[in-house]
Parts: sequence; C-alpha cells; structure tokens
Amino acid sequence: MRGEGGGVNRQRRAVLASLGTAMLFGVVAAAAPARAAAIRCDDTVGAAVSTELGIHRPPRLDRPTVVDTAFRIVELTDIDVRKGHFQFQAYVDFAWCDRRLTFDPKEMGSELRAFVGADALKKQGEIWSPDLAMVNEVSGIQVRKRELTIRSDGRVRLRGLFSAHLAANFDLRRFPFDSQILPIQVESFAWSEDTVTFRTIPEGIGVRQDFELAEWRVGDVTSEMMSVARAMGDKSFARLEIHIAIERRAGFYLWKAVLPLFLIVGLSWTVFWIPDGLSGRIRLSATVILTIVAYQFAMAADLPKVAYVTLFSAFTTVSFVSVALTVLVNIIVFYRQDQGSETAVSRSDRVSRWLVPVIYLLSVAAVAMFYLG
Repeated sequence: MRGEGGGVNRQRRAVLASLGTAMLFGVVAAAAPARAAAIRCDDTVGAAVSTELGIHRPPRLDRPTVVDTAFRIVELTDIDVRKGHFQFQAYVDFAWCDRRLTFDPKEMGSELRAFVGADALKKQGEIWSPDLAMVNEVSGIQVRKRELTIRSDGRVRLRGLFSAHLAANFDLRRFPFDSQILPIQVESFAWSEDTVTFRTIPEGIGVRQDFELAEWRVGDVTSEMMSVARAMGDKSFARLEIHIAIERRAGFYLWKAVLPLFLIVGLSWTVFWIPDGLSGRIRLSATVILTIVAYQFAMAADLPKVAYVTLFSAFTTVSFVSVALTVLVNIIVFYRQDQGSETAVSRSDRVSRWLVPVIYLLSVAAVAMFYLG
C-alpha cells in the first residue's frame, strides 16, 4: 500500500509540475479548444494497432500515424540575407495517439501522466515517437522547455519552447522593396509517409500578436503538406512546411540611400546654369562623381552582396550614367563653342536643363516598373 501511495504522490507531483510548465506555454494554450478536437484518439478504437511496445514499432499497422502540429512563433532574429539563414523561437506542439500507452485513470489517480524537462526527454526515449527533425536546420536545435504528457486514452503530447537557425533562399532582386518567405521544414527522419503523416491544428499556426521586427513586417504564416523523396532509396517522406511571409520596411533605404542619391544627381544638373568655363563645369561634375563613389563605399555594408542586379543597384547605375551624361554634354557644348557657335551653345544649355533630368527620371521609372511592375 505504501508503494502504491508513493507512486500516486509522485504522479500528482508530476501533474503539478506540468501545470507550472503549462503557464509558460500561454501562447499555445490560446488555441486549446481547437486542439482538443483535433487530437482525440477515438478513431483508433478497433483499428489495427501494434501490440508490441517499443521505439521501433509504430502504433498503427493499417495506416500512418497522424501527428497533429502547432507552431506559434514568438521571436524571429538574425535574418541574414547574405548568409541565407534566420533564427526563430517558437512554442511547438506535437500530438499523436498510441493506444499501447493507455492506462486506468482510477489506478493512476489521474487522467494524465506528465513529464517535464529531463524526465520528458528520458520518457520520450522509452516510447515510440515520430522522430521529427527540421530539414533546413543550420545549427543544433535548442529546447528551452520540454513537456511530455500521456493521457489515459493513449494521447501523447510533446511540446516545448524551441529555437534554431534555419536556411532560407532569399530573392533580393526587388531590394529594398523585397518580400521573403522564411520556411520551417518539419519531417520525420526515420519514418516514411506510410508510417507518419502531419496535420496542422486549426488556428495552431501563427505568430505572437504583439510581434514586430525593426527591419521587417511580418505577414501571414501558412502551412503546406507535401511528399518528398530523398537522395537514396525509393521511399517518400511526409513533410510539413511552415511559411512565414515577411516584407522589408524600406524607409531606412529611402531616407538614407535613395533620397541622398537623388540630391547628388540633381546637383550635377546645375552645370547647365554655369554660363562660361569648361573647367568649372568639369570640376563640378567630377566632384559629383567622387561623391557618388564615396557614397557607394559608405553604403556597402548595408547592401546585399549578390551576383545578380537588384533594383537598388540598377538605380545606382542609372544615377552614375546620368552624371556621366552631364560631362559628355559639357564636352560637346564647349567643342561647339570653339567652333564659334555661341548661339548653339546657349541653345544646348537651355535644352539640357530639362532634357537630362527628364531622361534620368524616365530611366528611373523604367527601372522601377521592370522590377516592381
């Protein structure tokens, strides 16, 4: 009797510990009513269930075990477009049914067996689990909090606070007005889609409501189920992909890069109001070119280093060409002046005062339409 009482007390302490840990999962708990309906084990009653208990025997023999999944993103940091990775932190919730783990709640004194921290990791190693992994992981996954619960009907629930560095492919052609997709790819490492499939819990995929980033605006978080084949073998594996849509806040680049470059190019057009002297005009144009070069060096650290041409780099090239065009016009004007055509010089200045800016603005508009249109 004493041994049974000690077991009940230990179980009650575990339940209380799990309740304390559950307070840390407040964001995930907001979707609890939807989850409760999604992860019932009633559909396994009477099904072909494995009778051998072990980590190498899946619960179902007649069809795949469905893993209900919830992701609630709480942090996105270190979004590095140069290295092609990002870091996320999320409350993650996985649930599946294994009727081999059913028990009599009257004997246990509780409907729930709960394991927290190291005990949860140890228990997970003793039972069957879907052996989940993040395919696009760059560095090791850190589990800050972990909880494993087993209900009397065999419902297993594994949840925790996870963080990891993941790889992503960034398309920066529209920089600094670009939008990106941050993928989280979840897949069973050991079990093919004949054994494990995924199902997202209604309203279980999303971000924290007060979540904001300085440089990015977070959009929709969606999920997609797919079947993928690996490099070796003929088996296909079920994969759950969670897509986090982000859009760059372009204000920094507009005020610190685009507007100053517009002003520098506009300064180069003042040469058409200088009445005489080729040297003075060339000096001003050369000063503007050197200013743009210095500006490029100053902005280099904030610009993506990619092989293809981005919207911003195309805009910079058009600005360089515009300044070079003013130098070419000056040379032509003073060549005609040496030929004794003073009237032609005056007429060339008057035409250049509006023609060169119009050509520049139309070129900028064409670049913007090409990349954004």
